[in-house]
Amino acid sequence: MELTENQRFWKTHLEAAESFDGTKADYARLHGLDKQKLYHYKNYFRSTATTSMFVQVKQTTQTTVSPSGVTVMLPNGVRFSLPDLSAPGLLERLARL
Repeated sequence: MELTENQRFWKTHLEAAESFDGTKADYARLHGLDKQKLYHYKNYFRSTATTSMFVQVKQTTQTTVSPSGVTVMLPNGVRFSLPDLSAPGLLERLARL
């Protein structure tokens, strides 16, 4: 996605504000920026970011072990169990969900 000059301006400031030792409002005030626009573009870039093909995997303390099966929990909370992953391409198809 090609950014406009205005979008590049705000993206540069947002990146700088991330490493700033203070709040975004402090950063905006220090640089003479409209803090509402700073927050607007922060949300804008967050909502237009492409989604990653990867999801974060978290190990929980509550685990169940199945001798030859696997339990999959999707980011939306849906959980399902499979007897095994011996079907060709099954793991690849699961990763696309």
